[in-house]
Amino acid sequence: MVNTTYALINHDLADIDPFDPNLTDNQILAILEEAKVNPPYFYDKCLKRSPVLEVSEEETPVALTEFQFHEVTHTASVIEDMFDRHILDHRAVFQTPELHQAAEKVSQALHDFYQLAAEVSNKE
Repeated sequence: MVNTTYALINHDLADIDPFDPNLTDNQILAILEEAKVNPPYFYDKCLKRSPVLEVSEEETPVALTEFQFHEVTHTASVIEDMFDRHILDHRAVFQTPELHQAAEKVSQALHDFYQLAAEVSNKE
């Protein structure tokens, strides 16, 4: 699992599992609000991620579904768009040649990944 560091806006959520079946209505509302204004919290805590599969030679990999490929392609599109609009097009990046050059490379890599994910998705 990725070690994600981010600041909570609502510190009361520090030890709250968004998937706990015993959440109160107030906790659910607080989680929704935090997720709306704090994307790192949303991506780290609110999206269910499949565990990384370590498949030995004796094990058969789990069959992937069409929806899982759709999720990857869609999320890649969202991240590419977010990066381009909020980083690549930012004035500080645009006016700083070394930042702009690096951001262009990241943007292209994100686009290439999105295209590959779409191709793989269409094959499955």
